[in-house]
Amino acid sequence: MEKFILANGCALRIVDTVKGDKCIVLIHGYLESIEIFEDLIKTLKPNYRVLAFDVPGHGISEVMGENHSMEFLADTLHSILEQLKIDSCYVAGHSMGGYIATKFAQKYPQNCDGLMMIHCTFGADTAERRDMREKEIELIKAGKKELLARLNPSKAIAKQNKKRLEEVISNLEDQAIMTDDDGAVALLNGMTDREDMTEFAKSTNIPIMSFWGKHDDFIPFEMAEEYIKENPQIKSVVMEDSGHLCFIEQEQEFVDAINNFINK
Repeated sequence: MEKFILANGCALRIVDTVKGDKCIVLIHGYLESIEIFEDLIKTLKPNYRVLAFDVPGHGISEVMGENHSMEFLADTLHSILEQLKIDSCYVAGHSMGGYIATKFAQKYPQNCDGLMMIHCTFGADTAERRDMREKEIELIKAGKKELLARLNPSKAIAKQNKKRLEEVISNLEDQAIMTDDDGAVALLNGMTDREDMTEFAKSTNIPIMSFWGKHDDFIPFEMAEEYIKENPQIKSVVMEDSGHLCFIEQEQEFVDAINNFINK
């Protein structure tokens, strides 16, 4: 069921399937919206209560200032859960959504049954990455966000899957174009300023699972392999036929991994 609520002072669009003993919260990535999870929600719905929301500044949720920090976004999720009377949940974050999910797990461990990182790391931005985000902000402020909207969605899909997922790419382009410029900038600022969560990932008792794409252009597999080696405490799942969107490119394998993680 789709509806609007006010959480942490922010007007949000959410989807809540309502029924289910175990709850999974899906958090989308940068220049995305809850539409990206439309098929996944239908697949998960028979077995779980599924909750998703347009991250403030994206989709049709409200923009709240010039910097949407990961703490603000984690607090917003916590406020949603309080309103819906959800005591605890598994949090699955895609790309930027993983940064939000991690901050939520760190700040509200009592409400987090498990953390699922989808094409995302725990580290802070490198100097090079911060420079890239600054250039992206300049591009958006110059009214050229459409260039990003045409580039990023296609780059997110593995080459061998592009033909099969042409409609998905087109829909992702539309989601990016519809993203509020100020909202995109606020989230870029929040990602740039986020803290390094590597030590949290190593020390927490919260179960963690990470998904990696063998053909991910945003996180090269060589980097993923090093990350897997350095974090044996994390359940790592390599998606052999995926780019940066394994929950779409290999949906059944993704769902199988989630089921095993939650029902182990």
